[in-house]
Amino acid sequence: MTATPTNVLSDQARALAAVIAVADQHPHLPSGYLTCHSDGRPTVLLSHPSEFEAWRSALLVEPEAVALGSLSGKAKLSLSTTASGVPLHIWVTFPLAAPEGVAA
Repeated sequence: MTATPTNVLSDQARALAAVIAVADQHPHLPSGYLTCHSDGRPTVLLSHPSEFEAWRSALLVEPEAVALGSLSGKAKLSLSTTASGVPLHIWVTFPLAAPEGVAA
C-alpha cells in the first residue's frame, strides 16, 4: 500500500506558473537556482550581485526594499515581492570586501 503524500506537486502549480510568467515577461534575466517550497513560495538564488540587481530592476522593486544581511561570513542581499499574485523571494550572497589596506 502506498501512502498518500501530504504535499503534492499540484500544490506548487501557482508558484511554478508565476516563475514561468516572470521568464516570459523578462526572458533576458539571468538564470538562478530555483526552489519551490511546499507552501507554494518560489525562491531564486542568484550567483552575483549584478544578477540580483537585474532581477530587482526588472521586477520594479525599489532599492529601499532590499534587505542587507550576512550569511556564513558573506554579505547577503534579499528581497520579497510578488509575481502573478504569488510571493517570490530573491537573494544572493557574496564575499565581503576586505577594508582598504587589509590583506584579504
